[in-house]
Amino acid sequence: MERLKKHKYSQNYVNMYFWRTKTGSEIDLVEEKDGSLNAYEFKFSEEKIKKITGWEENYKSDIKVINKFNFTDFV
Repeated sequence: MERLKKHKYSQNYVNMYFWRTKTGSEIDLVEEKDGSLNAYEFKFSEEKIKKITGWEENYKSDIKVINKFNFTDFV
């Protein structure tokens, strides 16, 4: 919700989605603006995420990990 407020206050209008495959792989937040996609995965710790099959190959977009150390920069 804080990310949504940030976009609204700055008048930066984006479409927000989540992404999931039939096999269960998922991305927590996908933002689309002007045809560009940004993917975000939320983790409590600083752990690396396992490779999510299909996303990077199909959408040519990296997945950014948001955790307790970089959360304030995100919102």
